[in-house]
Amino acid sequence: MESYLQKDYVLENSQELFNLIRSTNVTIRWLMLHRNSKNPKFREIVCFGVNPKQLFDLVLQTSEFENQFQVVQKELLNSKQKMFEDEKLKSVDYMKECSEYFAGKKSLGKVVVNEQYSTYFNDMSARIDKLSWKSSKTPPTIQALTQSLDQISAYPLISSQPQIKFYAQDTGTCLRTMAKIASLKKDSLNNHSLIIDFSYAWNLLDEYLDIMHENIRQNTKAILLFRSCFIKLASILNQPLRRIIEANDDEIMTNVSQFYSAQLVSFVGRVLAVIPTSIYGILDQMTKIMSPNLKAEEAKITKEDLLGYALFEERFQLAKHAHRVSLFAEGMLSMDKCLMGVIEVDPKEFLVNGIKNEMVKIVSSILHNNFIFKKEMTIDNFDLIIKQISNRLDNLRSAMEYVQDLIGIDALSIWLEQMSRIIMVNVNRETITKGDRGKLQKELQKKGLEKEGKEKNLIEIPVYEPIDNCLTFLGRLVAGLFNITNPMKNIFYIPTCNGWYDQNGIFIFGPKIISSLIKTFGVVGVSGLDKVLSFNISKEITNFAKTYKSLMDSPQKGCVEAIRREFKGFTKELDEPLKTTLDKNINELGPTFKALIPILERIGHYQLFRKIIQQQLMQMARVDSKGFYQIVANVNKCAIPLFSEIRKNPAEKSKDEDIAQIKAVRGKELEFLKYMSSLTDAMGLANPFNKIYIYPKFEMYSVAPVLAVLMIDYLKYVTYNQKQAIFIRKKIQADIPDSYCLMSGVVTLLKHMNINFTYEFIATLCFYSKLAAKLEITRKKPRKFDPQASNIYILLNDYCKITSQSRDVIGKFSSAFVFDSFPYEVQPNHHTYP
Repeated sequence: MESYLQKDYVLENSQELFNLIRSTNVTIRWLMLHRNSKNPKFREIVCFGVNPKQLFDLVLQTSEFENQFQVVQKELLNSKQKMFEDEKLKSVDYMKECSEYFAGKKSLGKVVVNEQYSTYFNDMSARIDKLSWKSSKTPPTIQALTQSLDQISAYPLISSQPQIKFYAQDTGTCLRTMAKIASLKKDSLNNHSLIIDFSYAWNLLDEYLDIMHENIRQNTKAILLFRSCFIKLASILNQPLRRIIEANDDEIMTNVSQFYSAQLVSFVGRVLAVIPTSIYGILDQMTKIMSPNLKAEEAKITKEDLLGYALFEERFQLAKHAHRVSLFAEGMLSMDKCLMGVIEVDPKEFLVNGIKNEMVKIVSSILHNNFIFKKEMTIDNFDLIIKQISNRLDNLRSAMEYVQDLIGIDALSIWLEQMSRIIMVNVNRETITKGDRGKLQKELQKKGLEKEGKEKNLIEIPVYEPIDNCLTFLGRLVAGLFNITNPMKNIFYIPTCNGWYDQNGIFIFGPKIISSLIKTFGVVGVSGLDKVLSFNISKEITNFAKTYKSLMDSPQKGCVEAIRREFKGFTKELDEPLKTTLDKNINELGPTFKALIPILERIGHYQLFRKIIQQQLMQMARVDSKGFYQIVANVNKCAIPLFSEIRKNPAEKSKDEDIAQIKAVRGKELEFLKYMSSLTDAMGLANPFNKIYIYPKFEMYSVAPVLAVLMIDYLKYVTYNQKQAIFIRKKIQADIPDSYCLMSGVVTLLKHMNINFTYEFIATLCFYSKLAAKLEITRKKPRKFDPQASNIYILLNDYCKITSQSRDVIGKFSSAFVFDSFPYEVQPNHHTYP
């Protein structure tokens, strides 16, 4: 099409080309509109006689023709003066040479002197030189001059001189060209925009969307024709802006232009979305070839194994698929930037955003559809699910990296960026409060996409219906982890092994599983899992506070106060009646506050999950970014004591002098601490047991003795297994939790209260253990260790390990010698006793 739409051709046949464009647009308009006629019979006749694919091909070809014609028209208008002056100068030179020839001053062959011809051509030269490209009288004047030259060219003296005849005829041609150039008007562009108006088809183009996609799939070069079609669609702005422009309201015009331009860009995105979709379809085929067949090359390969790595057929298929991907990208990237209304459309940006969008959809679908765990699931099934997800995501990322140079993208950067956004959006959705969850459910019924990330250059994250009462795959993952480590299945946490094991010593969960999760969706995924666990802990603490408040409103409140008074009587004589009274009250309170035990166990369970996650994140940070890890660790060590000292000893200032400055400093401190907290959490430097998750809304008076009573009552149903260093059930009961998880929950809860509550809890347990130990000594045949006292001290030993505190904390309320005398899985460090 470009071969014959040149300036000369367009200038020569401008009117005919206008007529062709007009008739073609009339045909397209009639056919497209009548295909949607309200008269069913007429509509059936038109649809039967018109193939929609051929009709849309006509639209594409016409759009390309109109675009090329308009480009040439603009070039002609922009160079109108120069072209006119060039032709005029050429004509003037020809006439002067003819005048000089007949005056005998110049030899162009046999010299013929004729003063009349010399004067004629000299006058003709002067009249041509006076022509102006701006004047409306120029075309009639040129027409008269042309007729005069045609007449004189027929004279024998002129026709007998070939050179003079050529000059006269060529001057006539130049004058005709000048007339056409002078006839060019800017109004022709306005007429052209009216003729090619395509706004009537705005609501009809959705019918042809599948045809557009099929055209692009079959011929990637067809995307160049679509660019012209998109430019033709920009005429949608003509109708709404016409009266606004006449009203001269810039603000309304800007808003309306932005709105309709955004609609155009959205439609262009829907049309071009087939390219990234097709690319990912090819990538899926590539992953099926790469996954089972291609192996990673080793540093050294023997000659015998070389054939096994070559795999000529598989690599040939990969090359074919990669070539198809490159064709799609080439067609997209060959488009130039163009304006859709007032918004500039960059094809490469569309391609990159389309690839991101498809990647987000595919990865979100993989995570949502595969992270589904059954209640009866074993650790083998859980590990298999994780490996399958990990393999699919690894293969997809590898395929993207395989073709990244062919489509001009940074695949790894896109993968990390979008994976981070997927995790963060799912974390935000999973950690919304229950009240907001109901509102979100109503919104999900209306819309299927997350509203986050609709700003420029951000991709929408798909939203799915909840499964198993969990909004996202992260919630189901937490539930699955809790299910496979459920103590009701005779699964226990063994501190020395840093993981959960069943009663036969078979590994269930530990750092190995977290490493698999890091391999599956990276550090950002495990950090997101850690945030969901933190939210669950804060939710369980709130639940504990509400449950405790409701239980304290029962008639058992007086019994709690009585036990508290008994336990505070440290100076009383430790005799059997006192223990009998305490045991009676404990037996009454134990069943009443039994509802708190599952909550405490869940809190401790989540805390131990977080502990293992933090250990693995720390290990990853030390290996992958040793320098940055050391910087963050040192800043963390220095900053916390510094801020503590500032708050203990604030600078002495006048009352009103620097209040604003103090607030600003406090604000900067808070901002810095938030930033450091995010870094330490991501690098595993944070201790979950030192975190304050939430401040309970309810005051929990007397909670320390209640917690102590629960732990004492709990010890009735378990016995200590010295070989595995854990408490195990005496009988198979479904409601006995894991002791280490339970103590972890108690430690977490006490961290959210005044330190005196912790001291009261330890003192209560020590008081009861001393009472039990003394009564054991007074027996006729005392045992080496009293079981109750021994078990309490083992629990207190777990407390020291969980909190990473010195054993001297227990020594304040009990004899360090007695405390160290009980059997533990690890012998304590030597103490210097007074």
